[in-house]
Order: sequence, then C-alpha cells, then structure tokens
Amino acid sequence: MDSMKPYLVSIIIRSIYAGMSMLSKAAFNYGMSTYVFVFYRQCFAFIFLAPFALIYERGTFSLNMFGLGISYTSATLASATTSMTPVITFFLSTLLRIETVSLKRASGIAKLVGVAVCTAGALTIAFYKGPSLKSFNHHYISSHHKFTTTTTNQLLMR
Repeated sequence: MDSMKPYLVSIIIRSIYAGMSMLSKAAFNYGMSTYVFVFYRQCFAFIFLAPFALIYERGTFSLNMFGLGISYTSATLASATTSMTPVITFFLSTLLRIETVSLKRASGIAKLVGVAVCTAGALTIAFYKGPSLKSFNHHYISSHHKFTTTTTNQLLMR
C-alpha cells in the first residue's frame, strides 16, 4: 500500500484541479468577476492552508492569469494546459541541467514516456474540444482580385 501512495496523491491532486476548473468556469458563466473569484480563492487558501501558502505560494499573478484565461476559454482547455505543467517543468529542468535523462536506464525511459503521455493527453483534449485550426497563410495564389470597370476607371483617373 505504501508504494501506491504517490499514485493516489497524484490522482487526488489531478481530481482537485479538474474540479477547480469546473467550479471556476461555472462561477464565471454566472457572471462572477475573475478578480473577485481569485480573491475568494486566496482567502480560503489563507484560512485553511496559511502555513503552506506563505512558504510555497508567494503570489497571485498565476491565479489571476488562470482566472482570466479560463473566463475566455473552457474548463477543458484549462485542464489540458494544467496537464502540461509536468512537461514544461521537465523541459526547463533538463534545459537548466537540473535533471538528466539517460535512455540506458529505466528511469530515463519512464521520464520520456511520462512526458509523451502528458503531451498526448493534453493535445488530444485540445484538438478534440479546442477551436478549429486556421491557415496562417491568408494569401492564396489562386484567388485574384477582380477589378470592376468603376474601380479600373477610378484608378486611371488618379
């Protein structure tokens, strides 16, 4: 049972994040201001988790950005981006040489598999429920602007 504790804690934390995303979206849909919501969230965090919040959470900028972002998008997208947090952390720690990856060891392979699973899950959610993709190229070769006779005459008069 002791070996299962990290997995259970991870599942519980992910469930809390998903519930928080749904609660946030519901509050914003009913017209609650994102700043007021973050204020209430911080008040409850202070009351129940003051020692931990004062040590580990030093600001509310990320919460304000989360609230503002979720008010413009959906809880699904918030969940997908939250799932990318371990991937971003892994890439930053690897880039800063805090973390090492060895493909010859099982731990290195497990790290890469974890990154791939997190990324695949977030992309699946984003592509399934996210906005449709549009082409970056707005200039199409086959579409030519056709001048009318009045437009041509106006250009000739200049």
